[in-house]
Amino acid sequence: MRQHLTLRPYQHDAINAIVAGLARGDAGQLHAACGSGKTLIAYRSARRLLADGGVVAILVPTLALVAQTIASYRSWHAGLKVLAVCSDDDVADAPVHLDDLHVPATTDATVVAQWLHCPDPGRMRLLVCTYQSAPRLAEAVRSGAGQLKLLILDEAHHLTGQAERAFRRTVDPRWLPARRRLFMTATPRISIGESGTTTLSMDDEAVFGPVLYDYPFPRAIAEGVLSDYRVKIIGIADEELRSLLTRAECEVVDRLGAPALHTIAAQVALARSRTEFGIRRALTFHARIDAAAQYTRTLPDLIERLPASQRPDGELYAGHVHGQMPHRARREVLNRLRHPPEGGWATVSSVRCLAEGVDVPAIDAVLFAHAKTSPVDIIQAVGRALRPHPDYPQPSLVIVPLVVPTQRGEVGDVEAGEYETLWRVVRALRAHDEVLGISLDKNRSAYAAGEPPRLPEKITTVMPWASQRLIDQLTLLTVRKSTSAWWEGYGHARAYHHQHGDLDVTDSSVTDEGFPLGQWLTRQRAYRRKGYLAPDRQAALEELDIAWDPLDARWRVFLTHARAYHEQHGHLRARTDYTTADGYPLGQQLSIRRAQHRAGELKPQRVADLDELGMIWGPPRTHIWEVHDHLTRYRDHRGHLDIPHEHTDADGYPLGTRLAKLRSKWDTLHEEELSALKRIGLCPTTSEQRERLVTAVERFHTEHGHLTIDHKFVDEPSRARPALWLADIANGALRVNSDLRRRLRHLGVLVPGQRAQGWEANLAALRALHTEHGHIDIDTNYRTADGRALGKALTQLRHKHRKGQLSADRAAALEALGITWSPREAKWKAFLAACDRYIAHHGNLRVPTDHTDPEGYRLGPRIHFYRKLAKGHTRTGELSTQRRTELDARGMIWNPRTTPPPARTVTDQAGERQPRAR
Repeated sequence: MRQHLTLRPYQHDAINAIVAGLARGDAGQLHAACGSGKTLIAYRSARRLLADGGVVAILVPTLALVAQTIASYRSWHAGLKVLAVCSDDDVADAPVHLDDLHVPATTDATVVAQWLHCPDPGRMRLLVCTYQSAPRLAEAVRSGAGQLKLLILDEAHHLTGQAERAFRRTVDPRWLPARRRLFMTATPRISIGESGTTTLSMDDEAVFGPVLYDYPFPRAIAEGVLSDYRVKIIGIADEELRSLLTRAECEVVDRLGAPALHTIAAQVALARSRTEFGIRRALTFHARIDAAAQYTRTLPDLIERLPASQRPDGELYAGHVHGQMPHRARREVLNRLRHPPEGGWATVSSVRCLAEGVDVPAIDAVLFAHAKTSPVDIIQAVGRALRPHPDYPQPSLVIVPLVVPTQRGEVGDVEAGEYETLWRVVRALRAHDEVLGISLDKNRSAYAAGEPPRLPEKITTVMPWASQRLIDQLTLLTVRKSTSAWWEGYGHARAYHHQHGDLDVTDSSVTDEGFPLGQWLTRQRAYRRKGYLAPDRQAALEELDIAWDPLDARWRVFLTHARAYHEQHGHLRARTDYTTADGYPLGQQLSIRRAQHRAGELKPQRVADLDELGMIWGPPRTHIWEVHDHLTRYRDHRGHLDIPHEHTDADGYPLGTRLAKLRSKWDTLHEEELSALKRIGLCPTTSEQRERLVTAVERFHTEHGHLTIDHKFVDEPSRARPALWLADIANGALRVNSDLRRRLRHLGVLVPGQRAQGWEANLAALRALHTEHGHIDIDTNYRTADGRALGKALTQLRHKHRKGQLSADRAAALEALGITWSPREAKWKAFLAACDRYIAHHGNLRVPTDHTDPEGYRLGPRIHFYRKLAKGHTRTGELSTQRRTELDARGMIWNPRTTPPPARTVTDQAGERQPRAR
């Protein structure tokens, strides 16, 4: 062991996870950010997994990575035996060649097999192979060398998507046998919505195994393993670029977007980054080698032509590297980047040769002069800028230059391709920086909800000369191009939820802005059912209380309101236009459920839920169900439905007559109405109703041998309480014909005569009234709480008393309660007493028409009434001579208009009244 490195805590965790996950074989994945030490983690894992020795084979995509991997392992492991399986033909534009490896290298499968067979007990050996040469390794292993103990597939993102045949075959354990497989990458590729045998995705655990450990970019930045970064969108006005071109002794550029114009834009952006942010080391990436070379060659001249205020200070070193240059020359250029001029700065341009495996020093910034096609290439390039450097402690810069039109002044006037570099860079970064991705998604959602467009904190525009409108347009385009339109739809859903408190919309619902929110939500539900909806999107919608099954959610809301209505009213017969206090159209919804039930579209469980609440499935005819409800209350109170025709409920409802009318239409009732009436025990005729009750009494007597029936006992066949029915017969509340009286007496029931029944019941009611009020002076129309016409009964008793038809004992019973046999006589006496009180106080009967005396007697209206009666102006008869005489004796003034008022008097000291002088 040559070099000892202290492991970071996350590296310990990663090694433990890998060893545990691969201890018994099979496959697994390691996802770790660029620069976080994947190679060291793999080496330490291999040492533990191959403690008894054996070959660890590592597949890499480039010769540069072959060299780098070998160098790292040999620096950590003294005396390590190594074989490279690769050739200079493996990778075009390779920055490293076989001569740079300093270890045996071959592509001969026989030689590889012999090396694998070579016994070296107890010692680990290393074989590093390019993916292009993997067929030679696979051939050697299958030729009899036996499966590899550990196969590490580095930069495994190269195996995904539409991978080359030589690459994708390496994931087949039958083609390249290995006991354990570890797939490593900083940029895992997940294929969403793709299918077929030609596409590989790293979320396919059957091929790549589970993710054993994940160390993403945001965590590496938060823990200081990598430097944080900022994206600087540096806009250069096209007029400024044209001015720089016309001043230069070079070709004339006659159209916007020509390569030279973009080259100058990148150079100006780099110069401004040096001036404004103090960068010292920068890498620039270009589309072609000649464009990169031109950029480096013309950069010093461009800087000299900048205005003095914009010209960067310090000496500049500008270099260029490509895959065909000698390794020594490239190393010299990169060393100049590692050590810029004293007080100055350095930049190196490239296309691809600074990718995986090339030892690039820590830098301050990376500039994309042209969009790389692959997001992975962009992340690999950005990764070069994320390694911390003591000379530049602030966040590294990702610089994207833009040529911005000044004449048109509208970003939208520029073709989409003009900004493709920016879109691709931001999309690549968000794919590997969850924090950035969440911020972009939220900003798009917020814009859809009506908020102004804005960029995440990590992305800023540097265009001090530009208008706010232009910056807003660029901001909006950047957010839209780097996010899914899904988040804009989510913004509309969030706005609707904020306004209405739910997402209960129909499929055809459209927002005020014209967004088809109903259709969008329907698609999200369909995606979820099919498993296409990403977990973060599902969670976001659930924050808005989305109902994944809106029909079921609406049913639950309906059932909640239905139960509340039933609890309050005892039924579900709400009017069609009935709306609850919170605005829910319950009446309309009940009608809809009835229609669904008739069409057979209502689920059995939902039918059962409503049946429990007494749902009426037929048309709810109000008058029928009104009788039903009164019958139910009567039965619950009186224990039966043997109701007299004249019975009126305490609330004035004429139940007896309404019941008779209902029975007369029995044959026209709907089946549901009949079923409900039969459930409460109603029979179609009075005789059948009474027959059922007497049969219940006979049945009880037969079963028990007596009629001592508890008042709570319910006879199930009749649904009645026989004890209460018999009590009503005994107290005279029910009339009994001779046949029923005979059957009841046969059972030993004493049935009193009808007249006796009425007297006893009325006397009991009068006694109760006297107990409660202290008298029995009631109006003729007075009824008791149970509907007894007690006022009429009392009038009839007075009539019998006047005719001498009331027995002495009954008269005495009534007199004991203070009965007034002649209410009119009593009223007359009360009137005379009030007259006497007035005369005693005023000395006459000249009473004002509206006068009420201190005892509350309305004497004025009564005097007026008797004057009219004396004149024969009322329909109630005439004033008798006797009563006229009694009033005359008290000085009654029959015509106040013709009778002058008496002289006013005063009272002297002796108490005598004297006439008062006028």
